[in-house]
Amino acid sequence: MALFNLKHTHLQCIISTITLALAAVTMLISSNSTANEKIQSKHGVTINFDSNTTQALTQQQKKTLTSTVFSITKHSKALLPQFPQQVTVNIALVDKDLDKVGGVSGIAQTPTSINLDIAKMYTKGINEAIAKGVKNTLYHEYHHLARGWTIEENRFGPGIAIAAANEGLATVFAEQYSGIQDSWLHYPNSVSEWVREIINLPDNAPYDIWMMGKHPDGRENIGYKAGTYIVHQAIKNSGLSVLELSKLSPFEILDLSGEIKNHSTSLEKLADFYAKNQLTEDAINTYKRAINALESSNPTVEARYQKKIDLLVNPIVISKQQQQSYTGEYSSERLNLFILLSEDEYRLQVKLPGKPAFTLHPDSKSTFFIYEADVKFEFVKQPDLPTYKLIANIFGQRFELNKS
Repeated sequence: MALFNLKHTHLQCIISTITLALAAVTMLISSNSTANEKIQSKHGVTINFDSNTTQALTQQQKKTLTSTVFSITKHSKALLPQFPQQVTVNIALVDKDLDKVGGVSGIAQTPTSINLDIAKMYTKGINEAIAKGVKNTLYHEYHHLARGWTIEENRFGPGIAIAAANEGLATVFAEQYSGIQDSWLHYPNSVSEWVREIINLPDNAPYDIWMMGKHPDGRENIGYKAGTYIVHQAIKNSGLSVLELSKLSPFEILDLSGEIKNHSTSLEKLADFYAKNQLTEDAINTYKRAINALESSNPTVEARYQKKIDLLVNPIVISKQQQQSYTGEYSSERLNLFILLSEDEYRLQVKLPGKPAFTLHPDSKSTFFIYEADVKFEFVKQPDLPTYKLIANIFGQRFELNKS
């Protein structure tokens, strides 16, 4: 009996060991089957399928998707000089209603990555979404990468007018090179009135109402439709192609569209762009256009435009030593930022987390502004201390930051 018990116990151990080994193998197989699938890079693009997508798509569907992404990447690189050398495309099947947009939506998440969502329940089927929706969406999002219109590290300042122009460019580019038109972006005959609404919005107007979402009055995707119209008008008036327009700033495109010729605020922003890029003569002439476009006598606004002209004619010069004394990390409970010297050590820059650095332009020895938005900075000497505190006025909100 003892011998039997010993053998029985030994047998149980063997069975347990085998069971555990099989369980481990099963877990390994299960883990591998649900892992994300990474497709070997080609033409500088790496494709990632998430685990659910890997399981749900057929091999033929994945093959078609992969071939489409490789082909469009190669073509976009040839078309867009600023296209990044290496990109990542993350593809996922989602439980979303994307019928309006051809079964596929996309986001240019970073300067080198795109997220594509394909609707599982697309009315026309996944194959149709892959054949048409992916093609159109990928061209659209690739244009954003080349232009720097991305969620993270966006190269542009705020404002629905800027968003509309950038989305309009991507839409027209995608339609032209995919051969697929987005019916949901057809604009009405009254769209010029929408553009006038947009250029009169504050820079911090809500994106969800004016771009992607539904306006309280029932209109949808106002900025996308208006932006498509703006680009169509710019092409019509200038004779430039969408690729040539893609080299221009949003307000240059708006100017070519004819929609801001009598709008002083937009002309100021166009002049700001010229000034920022040291196109002094163009900037001065455009500030003068802005003054002439004022609808009524407005001494305060006219004085602001004139001051910008004066700063271009007689710029404030700050010594490198003084600039260096302003650099460093500044923080408060609500805001944290860095003041840096540019790589050529010629200008001060402000850097916020997740944002590109913006150049600071002096309007006195201690006060600065940026051209991209209504943001101003003042360095205030701390009594009996060798450091400064920073007063930041951002869209009318005042922040007081101490140097770390």
